[in-house]
Amino acid sequence: MTWLELVKHYFPDVTDEVADGILWEYTGFPAFWITNKWYPTPVSRCRKQLRQLKYRLIRKAREVTNG
Repeated sequence: MTWLELVKHYFPDVTDEVADGILWEYTGFPAFWITNKWYPTPVSRCRKQLRQLKYRLIRKAREVTNG
């Protein structure tokens, strides 16, 4: 799986260009992420960052929709 495919796993409807922007602007890519026992690899850390971004975007959309 490539990094762009990983982004598209969480945001399936985005273009390659948008996925690239998400990867560079909202994750620690291309630097190595701080790892620990919960996120032992850069991939697991990136997944966490993408999940957090998706959650924040969904929450914000609900706030806008509900006024």
